Amino acid sequence: MARPEEERYTDLLRHLAAPSKVDPEGLVASLREVEHLFSMGHITRGQADEARKA
Repeated sequence: MARPEEERYTDLLRHLAAPSKVDPEGLVASLREVEHLFSMGHITRGQADEARKA
């Protein structure tokens, strides 16, 4: 079963804010997923903005 969008967003935000190691490709992939969730309407503009700031 797929994880709920809110749970995915929370995990992505945690990864963006405090990655276990600096992995530029992983950070870019996480931000792309946040952008995708926003474009699909699964997260709000405020949530996407917070992810971008992280």
